[in-house]
Amino acid sequence: RDEDAPATTTLPLLSGTKNAEAVGTSVSGHNPNPNIHEGETEGMLRKQSRANSTTSVKSRQSIKAEDAVRPLYKEDILYQGDTRDLPEFQSQPDIPTYIQETTKIPETTKKSPMKAFWDVFLSMTNINVLNDKKMIIICLANVCSMIGYYTPYLFIVKVATEERSIPKSSAVFLLSIIGFSNTFVRFTSGWITKIPYMSPLLVNNIGLTVAGIATLLVPFCGTHGLLIAYCIIWGGFIAFHVSLSPVIVCQLVGLERYSSALGLTLMFRGITSLTAPPVMGAIRDVTASFNIPFMIGGTSFITSALMHFCLMWINRQEEVNARKKTNENTTETNPATINV
Repeated sequence: RDEDAPATTTLPLLSGTKNAEAVGTSVSGHNPNPNIHEGETEGMLRKQSRANSTTSVKSRQSIKAEDAVRPLYKEDILYQGDTRDLPEFQSQPDIPTYIQETTKIPETTKKSPMKAFWDVFLSMTNINVLNDKKMIIICLANVCSMIGYYTPYLFIVKVATEERSIPKSSAVFLLSIIGFSNTFVRFTSGWITKIPYMSPLLVNNIGLTVAGIATLLVPFCGTHGLLIAYCIIWGGFIAFHVSLSPVIVCQLVGLERYSSALGLTLMFRGITSLTAPPVMGAIRDVTASFNIPFMIGGTSFITSALMHFCLMWINRQEEVNARKKTNENTTETNPATINV
């Protein structure tokens, strides 16, 4: 009953009336972030669709107090970017309303000792998101990038010692150089995306392209110094792809489907990470050369970059179509006055 419900159960609960009022007050009561383009209109439309969702609006009788505070029921719990940049945040008048709107608690139908586990598991493996062509491209692009991702870690030291005659005591530091470069760029990747005319998707594409070209040039790195340069370049630029992928997924599919999209993306990555290294090792054994695995790895990075560029084009077309539709609706609602 409502009077017996603890205070925590009201956090994720919004009525349809309050939802509608939040849409009307979001523009005047909240200052949008100037870095979000078309975020206000998109956020309001998404907000209206969420108001009708049976998973976003729950009755108090069907929600337990312990479920209301579970962190994994929040749609943005796995989001690694700045939540203030999300259209869902921009469309809300205040933070409590945003928290209520982005917390989804499945209604209880029957008692289960592992209810929370199955709720999160089914949410993160919902294959219905693959109906979106952008999600299919995201998964394929991540498969391509993971094909060559472990090649430098597996073979760069052996390339240095067996084919470049570099002492092993010096060659082992190549992996450390990759690690230092990768760590530094991961810390700075968020700041770089804030540069004007830059976006997470564009920075990711630049990183994959440079990493792919550098990997293709490994067979021509004949000295220790060139291998060190490769490790610095590859470790730094591939960090953009790894650190910005969650942000890109959220921007392309939306926060409401983010958990499912990220879960499927990581699943495809994991499967590729398990199968690609043994295949690369077998290719090396068959060809008796490290050049072929690096050539395959570089090609896979560039292929992934091209797929991400396709995502940029698709996203741009959708934004243009959305603006046209908004302008048409505005024209129909407020017809121009013709002076006779």
